[in-house]
Amino acid sequence: MDDERDTTPHQMAVDIAVRAHHRDRDATVRDAQARMVDDALAVDPAAYDAKAVARLAAKDRRAAAVDRQAAADDRGELIHALLGDCGGVPADGDRAPGLRPREREVLDRLARGLTAKEIAEDLYLSVNTVKTHTRNLYRRLGVRSRVAATNWARDNGYGRP
Repeated sequence: MDDERDTTPHQMAVDIAVRAHHRDRDATVRDAQARMVDDALAVDPAAYDAKAVARLAAKDRRAAAVDRQAAADDRGELIHALLGDCGGVPADGDRAPGLRPREREVLDRLARGLTAKEIAEDLYLSVNTVKTHTRNLYRRLGVRSRVAATNWARDNGYGRP
């Protein structure tokens, strides 16, 4: 009977939802750790090796971004499971084939109308890195401008709260 329970669409949906919740929680914890490191460095910079602390904070931010993307992928899988398509295809696999996770994050923020500077601050990147991701997005999406990329993103489900 246990084998039967494990394969039901309902149980699959529950498992996916729990996994997404755990990943969201992990991302929140890692973001908090990165903020604590930044705050500690701001209070007494001389007490810490600034480069080592900055590396630790950056590592936490990258891990948090990976967790957030995995949670988003899990939620997409959950939607497919609830709709009866249990093939495990990520929700945005159809929308933006070939995009890397960071490019998807940048695209989502472009669709919400954020500037390169705002995207950089939100994702803990440099403005030049955001510009590089944006150029790659233009190439991958087959567009030539920010407006065209934003329109494509909104038409394909990006930028929603």
